Amino acid sequence: ACIGQRAGKSITTAMLCSYSTHMFLKLQRPTEVFGLLRDSILTGTVVGLTFKRAFNLLWMPFHNMLESSPWFKEYHAMLDFYSEKYGEELYKFKDIFIQYKHRNMYYYVSGPSKRTLRGDTRVLAATDEVGWFPYGEESEERERQSANGVYDALDRSLSNVRSAAHNLIMQGRNVPMALAF
Repeated sequence: ACIGQRAGKSITTAMLCSYSTHMFLKLQRPTEVFGLLRDSILTGTVVGLTFKRAFNLLWMPFHNMLESSPWFKEYHAMLDFYSEKYGEELYKFKDIFIQYKHRNMYYYVSGPSKRTLRGDTRVLAATDEVGWFPYGEESEERERQSANGVYDALDRSLSNVRSAAHNLIMQGRNVPMALAF
């Protein structure tokens, strides 16, 4: 979507990201559902023109929704109970990342860099203010904020889960799709 200023894009993105996270957490073994190796890590990444802007405009609304949502409050309380019962930390809910160890899921905030955004197997990618990223001919000094480079790195990292989800949906299975916002 291409929506104007003050229209609620960031908060809407945070809501969609929290719902997507909820859907993937409901899968018992998400990596195996999508035909990935059991120890694969599924990531979700929010990116902005700078780390600070990504943190303030996308990450904090997303983080706050997970922290205040009744479903996530109950889910985290359940994980706390079983963490204590079995003496094993099942999740980490930190300022700049969230890790659900029992589901091999890791969500984090990042600044723009087509190099460091490569390699992850993502279920979620959100980019804020991509229209302000430099566009066109790239140079070494503009590499970090290349709109094409960041978009391509994120989009390609969603392809494994998207492809598997598409095949499962075509077979009649109800699974979440890897999404980009």
